[in-house]
Amino acid sequence: MRSKFRLFAAATAIGAVGFLPVAPSAQAYPFDSGCDKYAFNGEFRARGNNWTLRFNSTGEYANGPAFVRFDDGGEVAGHIVSGRILGTAIDFNVLWHDKPNNNWYFRGDIRDGSAQGSQSTQFGGQGTNWFSETPLACATPPPPPGPVPNLR
Repeated sequence: MRSKFRLFAAATAIGAVGFLPVAPSAQAYPFDSGCDKYAFNGEFRARGNNWTLRFNSTGEYANGPAFVRFDDGGEVAGHIVSGRILGTAIDFNVLWHDKPNNNWYFRGDIRDGSAQGSQSTQFGGQGTNWFSETPLACATPPPPPGPVPNLR
């Protein structure tokens, strides 16, 4: 009789644990790598509503030639007038060579290496949302080495 009571008590305790609330995982959604400083790392491609932009830059600043290819097959060349990644914010301006003063301004945020934001023109024209097709590099310095645990 005593063993049945112990078995019943154990089953009741285990069952009660199943009703306890479980704390959600500490992992953020969507996944966040914890990087707080990004940089260009070569070819950068961004996708908008009916176009794909590409240019090559490394480090904190964007510069050099840029190209936009439209979904209908047309392509326009230009150059980066200004651009920078500051922490997790990305901002750059492209001057296209097809028309005078044809500037596109890009603003966005970076999370886990992927950028997304909005694009507008110099005249405040209707822009579009965009996202990066290529990842950006994490430029956050690694933490200093700590003490090595005593593994036995």
